Amino acid sequence: MYRDAFERNYDASRTDRRNENWVPISATAEATDAGHRDLIRTRARDLERNNDILESALLALDRNVIGSGFVPQATIKTASGEDAKDINDRIEELWRSWSNGESGGFPCDATDMSSFDEMQRILLRRQVVDGETFVHLVGTDDEIPMRLQILEPDMLEPGLSEYQGRKILGGVEISGTYAPVAYWFRPDIDKDPIRVERRNLIHLLVKRRGRQTRGVSAAAAVLQRIRDTGEWIDAELMASRIAACYAAFITTENPNGMGRTTQDAEGKRVETLEPGMVKYLRPNEKASFSTPGHPNTTADAFVRLMSRLTGAGLGLSHEVVSRDLSGVNYSSARQGHLEDRGTFRTMQKHQILHLCNPVWSVWLDSCVLRGLVQIPDYWKNPRLYRKAVRWVTPGWSWIDPQKEATAAATQLAAGLTTLSEICGSQGKDWQEVLMQLAKEREFAATLGLTLKFDAGGGVSDDDEGDSEQKPGE
Repeated sequence: MYRDAFERNYDASRTDRRNENWVPISATAEATDAGHRDLIRTRARDLERNNDILESALLALDRNVIGSGFVPQATIKTASGEDAKDINDRIEELWRSWSNGESGGFPCDATDMSSFDEMQRILLRRQVVDGETFVHLVGTDDEIPMRLQILEPDMLEPGLSEYQGRKILGGVEISGTYAPVAYWFRPDIDKDPIRVERRNLIHLLVKRRGRQTRGVSAAAAVLQRIRDTGEWIDAELMASRIAACYAAFITTENPNGMGRTTQDAEGKRVETLEPGMVKYLRPNEKASFSTPGHPNTTADAFVRLMSRLTGAGLGLSHEVVSRDLSGVNYSSARQGHLEDRGTFRTMQKHQILHLCNPVWSVWLDSCVLRGLVQIPDYWKNPRLYRKAVRWVTPGWSWIDPQKEATAAATQLAAGLTTLSEICGSQGKDWQEVLMQLAKEREFAATLGLTLKFDAGGGVSDDDEGDSEQKPGE
């Protein structure tokens, strides 16, 4: 009696007939992943090249996470606590020149081919497909002496196990607390591995275990399903093509066939059918016509199910992966989009913390060292200036602009949100919005017009003075 009760405390731990073959091995993160991550990575890359389902999911992440790119706003303040506008404007001007390039070149990229936004897209895709990727911070003789070099995990040297008393796991040299100290790369098979210290490298991965040192493709859990779905669709297409080739079958003891019988160049019989044709069969001949079961009428439902499961495994909805909105209304579309936005915002924050901020810190140091930005007390507290930046990420359009705008105005009037939050959700800078509004009102005044912005977000011409209606009135 006691034994039965103990065994049923957790059904997941039962070892009866149903679960007798379910005996996974408990091991460290490196021992679990080391023998499989390379094969998973190459399979994920194969599907990236050849499978539209995975490519659609990657494009959805590209559109919504990176979009038009992240825009930094320098937020350095003076000793009195006011914005150091001249310094901030200078820093942002230098960043635009460095990150977006000029005269056909891209000073931020070691290959001189991509802007920072484009490199972000590459890094996000490689992080999802490959499970990890690297950015090498390279010193140069440029005006801003820094470039970014993307390195792939294939270049890591897995054959090393120790260096100066420290362990090396999968090419990652670690401390006693499993913190990365350096990375060992072998860019050429004929050359010795190169040790790159952590301070000169950014390792982008999503950790799922405390002592994990290497990444595994984020699509690992759904790769098999994606591949099976793709092959099933191909098989259904082939079956439909084959079924469409059969029009009629003749059962006969007579060697002559139905229709007009001709011969090809090799003397083989060719049967033809024509529209409106009437043919009399010979004695003992019987015609039967093909009734193919393809295209499969259940194919759409099956593919939608597989798309839902694939999207769920990647943290995305079926609609954003498939671009199929046929089964949604406003409420369901909004709820699904809000869930997707949670995934997108998490990935945006990861990009900011692990890529944008580290790049910004080293880049700002380089600008100050070259004298491109004058901040007299910068080196007294460099961390204070390095963190004085806010990244404006791309936002998302409203599903129903009128409803969403009314809700935003109501929350703003009730003090439940801020203009910064509302503009940020749309990928806009609230300060730039206010400055643009001021310019438009000033210009309207020169024409004898007064622009009034009511609580619903509308704009109207008003000649009755300068009084403005407050939100909610």
